[in-house]
Amino acid sequence: MRAVHWVRTRQEERELTYWLSFVAYERSDRSLNNRIYLVYLILFFSIWVFMTLTLFASVGATLLRWINPHDPAGAAVFLETLALGVWSVFSLWQALHRSPVVFSEPDAVLICQTPANRRPVTLRWLLMPWFENAIPFWMVAITLGFSLAEIT
Repeated sequence: MRAVHWVRTRQEERELTYWLSFVAYERSDRSLNNRIYLVYLILFFSIWVFMTLTLFASVGATLLRWINPHDPAGAAVFLETLALGVWSVFSLWQALHRSPVVFSEPDAVLICQTPANRRPVTLRWLLMPWFENAIPFWMVAITLGFSLAEIT
């Protein structure tokens, strides 16, 4: 399993480096200025996300009142369930057409040479995509929570 973790961690680091390049953060730089910049990025995006959620909360409150004026909490649960259901059907359709576990040629050679159990390999490969797909649903749930707080 050590080779599997090594390959997958290398891929995840490349993805993280790609996304951090959009905000001009260099992971290989170990200077104090770069660490201060990382703290600044975390604070900036935390405040930005909070302000965006409060902005969307007013729109969400209007939507929840429009869907069910007597029970906005039930409308919030309905919307989140609907979003999860639609995403689940789409993911199932996508998985039926292509395997969610895809290896590059060198990675396949390395992993196939190791006597690793298939189940842990598959779970390790699906961990990061699951997390990436869960973030929008968490944001919708938090936005609906802010909307319910605004209604009450």
